[in-house]
Amino acid sequence: MNAKQTERKHYIDVARGIAIILVVLGHGISEYETGFTGLEKVIYSFHMPLFFVISGLVFRLKDNVSFCAFAKKRTKGLMLPYLLFAGLIFLSHVAEAVLLKSDGEFFEKLKTPSGIINTLLLSTKSVFSNLWFLPCMLAAQLLLFAVLKYVKNKYAKAALFTVFSLAVIFISPKIALPLCLETAVISVMFLYIGTLVGKTELLEKSKYILTPICLVIFAASEAAFLLCFKSESFSYYNVQFGGAPWLFIITAVSGSLFVIGASFIIKKCAVLEILGRHSLYIFGFHYLVQNVLRIGFEKVGLINNKIVILTVAVILNLAICTVMSVVWSKIKTTVTKRK
Repeated sequence: MNAKQTERKHYIDVARGIAIILVVLGHGISEYETGFTGLEKVIYSFHMPLFFVISGLVFRLKDNVSFCAFAKKRTKGLMLPYLLFAGLIFLSHVAEAVLLKSDGEFFEKLKTPSGIINTLLLSTKSVFSNLWFLPCMLAAQLLLFAVLKYVKNKYAKAALFTVFSLAVIFISPKIALPLCLETAVISVMFLYIGTLVGKTELLEKSKYILTPICLVIFAASEAAFLLCFKSESFSYYNVQFGGAPWLFIITAVSGSLFVIGASFIIKKCAVLEILGRHSLYIFGFHYLVQNVLRIGFEKVGLINNKIVILTVAVILNLAICTVMSVVWSKIKTTVTKRK
């Protein structure tokens, strides 16, 4: 049992490593205006659902844990990093305003009543909206825990996760709820899919058959979207699916299962595992590093070479953020020991 659990941990870290590379690459394409819009659309069609499926894969419901205890633990695990990242982003905007005499938009938004309220409520319209994933993950995990613990009928559980998620996907409400609840309702479906994948072990046992099938389905749905909806794209956190909600569901599920199946096949990869273990902090730090790199590249003139800028930016971003994550982990460990 221990050996099997260890192997599973390798798979999960590999999958998270792939996912965080996709996040940094996707954000880099838009940040540096490289023009690779087709690749960006492909990445954005499934990379965030992938994180939720992976989280569902490792989700465990313990009978002796109350909802309050679970909520306290997950709030601490997700909101403390959120405060750290938000603080760093705020300081970066202060530095940009002072040194470069720019970035007034951030502070103008923060001065408005709606900006203040949305920021305090951790909604998708917060001034720290690029950190939406963390409050959304918290809300989605709380919803998942509550339904799994208090709804006894397995069909009722599946219905709750599916019906409400599909309703939000198809309606695509243009609202911003506390803790990104509108996106969390969708995300809980992907969390639940992850729990099923982990429980049944079907994908793991039939990885050499199901993984290529998922890839074919993913490629076909992506091609259909790119051909039929050229001018549109999916925006997961804004709950906008380009007029093609069914294609979003197919690409999100098949793409996520393909990556997880591929991670089962890969088994072990040191680089991906390191990135996977530090994916939470890479996610939070990479916005700050991305801005610094952009300014630096503009100064040295690399911004005009699209392929070079994207490649160098992604590699540097991942490397710097991993080092920052390791350093932060050591600081936390040292502080904890002293207490």
